[in-house]
Amino acid sequence: MKPTRFKPQLRLFQIITVIGLSLAANYGYVLWTWPELTDDALNESVAINLAVALSQRGPHLAPDEAATERLREQIRSEIIGQHAEAREKVERRFGIGLLLSVIGCVQLLTSRSTR
Repeated sequence: MKPTRFKPQLRLFQIITVIGLSLAANYGYVLWTWPELTDDALNESVAINLAVALSQRGPHLAPDEAATERLREQIRSEIIGQHAEAREKVERRFGIGLLLSVIGCVQLLTSRSTR
């Protein structure tokens, strides 16, 4: 009797399941450790970005108080928007990972039950 070699056969849906679980685990961890945007951190970031924006304008184009306040609010909304957009991107990738793992598992279970 000849010894047979074990040949693992990876099928497409097994690979999809592994990729989905990997994506879900990775982005799940990122969401789990996602830093919250506190008021102190937001105010500090706004102050830094406002100082940079005002220094780029130069002393001759310095805005008055009302324009400075509008610029501060604009920078604040941009920072909040960027933070929310980044979190939404991570949530979307986490969802894609879950979807891939569910599709792969369902296909694997149905192929096992039909054999």
